[in-house]
Amino acid sequence: MEPIKAAIYNKKIRENINQVLVQDLDSAHQLFSNNDSSYSFKNLLVGKMEEKRDRWQTWISNEVFELSDKAGIYLLNHTQETTLGQINRFALYCSLSVYDEALLTHENTQADGVERARQGAEACEADLAPIFVGLGSEKSSVFRSHIRDLHERNNSIVSCTLEDGSRFSMSALYDKEQINEVKKFFQQTELFLLDGHHRLAAAKINTKNGMSDGRILTCISSMQTEDLKIYPIHRTLSYPAWGIPERLYDGLLQIGAKKVKNLAKNIESIESFIRSDEANGRMVVLHAYDQTPTVFDLPKVKNSSDHLDSISAYRLEKMLEPISEIRLNPTSEPSLALEELATDHADAAFFLPAASTEAVCAVARAREIMPRKSTRFVPKPALGLVVRPWGI
Repeated sequence: MEPIKAAIYNKKIRENINQVLVQDLDSAHQLFSNNDSSYSFKNLLVGKMEEKRDRWQTWISNEVFELSDKAGIYLLNHTQETTLGQINRFALYCSLSVYDEALLTHENTQADGVERARQGAEACEADLAPIFVGLGSEKSSVFRSHIRDLHERNNSIVSCTLEDGSRFSMSALYDKEQINEVKKFFQQTELFLLDGHHRLAAAKINTKNGMSDGRILTCISSMQTEDLKIYPIHRTLSYPAWGIPERLYDGLLQIGAKKVKNLAKNIESIESFIRSDEANGRMVVLHAYDQTPTVFDLPKVKNSSDHLDSISAYRLEKMLEPISEIRLNPTSEPSLALEELATDHADAAFFLPAASTEAVCAVARAREIMPRKSTRFVPKPALGLVVRPWGI
């Protein structure tokens, strides 16, 4: 971990920071005004590459962003109410080496996603969005307490409260002695990449091509429940051969799933079940032409580790893998899945329980790979509060 020479909004904008709040367009559930949504502040994450480059240069020239002349770490307190409870996150913005061996990943990337992230960083010669990293559990409590104390002892440079009660407060730490104290937490400490696999892969390519300094903007918090919540990502199914409910249920039985029971005909029963301990290794199936949610056991995956096999998304994708015609689409909210069923954009929906934090960490330690879009860590770090230029 190293401090950064950051670009942040100028003082006038910081005093009215609510005016540059925008929806996190990376999260489709934001469109439904869900209180689990992440927030962003206006930046350059959308638009064509040429537009990003020109707008960034204009903002720098017009001093929309202030460029720090000294390296520091930025301390963030973010409070927000979610459906799984209150968030009171204490985190820091810094940089990590893109080749940091302590940083463990758990998800594959797609080439087109990596290229989009690479071009965006190259266009502005800056990290516009941080990767989100969790600190290993053995130091989480002490780390969190230390960051909180440092933040409370330093004056806030950003402070805002949103209409829903969510609050952001950020301070800057430039004292070298205090920075070194923070850096001690990262000695022989596991770090887990929670969000930003494509950005990290893109940064490695830019570094290899001589277009970056080999580091990446990072937001680090503990993985305690006060700092983040872990949510499932469900799947919708498109497969004409299972367009009739009976064919779907018979097909699932033939490939190893086992019917357990039916649930009440409402979304609350689905959400309640997938949050219960009873849901481990199972899924709730709902066909577009059947209003009865049905619980199925997912078959164990042969020759798989226990921690990977504990993840329902992994079991589901392995079970369906032999049927090449099946198309699965990830969806973050049950309401979005129901919308797809109601509009005939999917034949069925599979509602899955969330993977545990322990399982995600175990998969990363073992250098194994979970299916893409298996987990959702809420809330994501707010984008736009801190930018890390590496070409200025």
